[in-house]
Amino acid sequence: MVLKPRPVDLTEVEPHNIRHASHRGTSADLRVIVREHEASAGGVDLPGGTSHFWLAFRPAEAPERMLVSFKDTHERCFADRSLHFFAPRQRHAVEWRGGKGPVVQFLLAPAFLLEVTVSLGLNAGALACRPWQKVALEEPLETLCRLLMREVVAGCPHGSGYFEGLGRALACTLVKRLAAIHANAGGDPRLERAIRFFDQRFAERVTMKAAARVAGLSPDHFVEVFRSAVGCTPHQYLVQCRLRHARWLIASEGHRRSLAEIALAAGFADQAHLTRHFQRVFGQTPGHWRQQTAKGVTENASRFCSKRASTFPVLFKTHG
Repeated sequence: MVLKPRPVDLTEVEPHNIRHASHRGTSADLRVIVREHEASAGGVDLPGGTSHFWLAFRPAEAPERMLVSFKDTHERCFADRSLHFFAPRQRHAVEWRGGKGPVVQFLLAPAFLLEVTVSLGLNAGALACRPWQKVALEEPLETLCRLLMREVVAGCPHGSGYFEGLGRALACTLVKRLAAIHANAGGDPRLERAIRFFDQRFAERVTMKAAARVAGLSPDHFVEVFRSAVGCTPHQYLVQCRLRHARWLIASEGHRRSLAEIALAAGFADQAHLTRHFQRVFGQTPGHWRQQTAKGVTENASRFCSKRASTFPVLFKTHG
């Protein structure tokens, strides 16, 4: 049996050059890492890729001319004033020259980016159709990148509501740009049915076998097709749907409903089940999150955790 390399979190890669980073408690959907490359040449080889989508931004007004070489595909490009967008679970074997200076990395959770894409009715196949994509650094992308970078460097003084609002704006702008680039990508109605099933039924006792039947695929093939198309497993997407709804309920109704009631309403078995997943993803307990929203630390939290509609037109580009 051949073991596949494990996808890594970018916070584990070259930690010595990380100068600032956002905390999971600020947002689990988006994390920001600010690095300082002290040498003009370097490289990294991640055989299992990363566990998330990520976007690389060079904030210098006149960055050093950086030549990036992708060893697997033999692609080479100059990373001057462009953004670089990487899909999860894809091998990253990269060398660069002329890379001295600050680099900001935006780590986007696959389920979050998929949810944003679906909510906009855009082509989710554009997210992972290539291991690496170049995106023009145009407004409002540049301003959003700089605002998030400054917030993280300052220690996130405006709270998670502000950070999450900027993060969602960045994600929306990014997926719109990617969808425009890949406007002619084909669709996969199998995954469209599965996503709609999760969005409508997440509060119920949903099984992967039932979702696979809705998609018209065997359970194993369903998991493989789903993950290759959107960067996360069906179960991870289902849990994300439940967590997002739970956060919305805590922010909007936490003052009059118990956490046990909220856990059941969001589809979790009980409060302990909700707490385990909530703490793993957000780095804090639901009770702590409720205290924060009650004290106004996360101003307008319910607006940034709003429920999405039950159905959206989705297009996927998949193989198999």
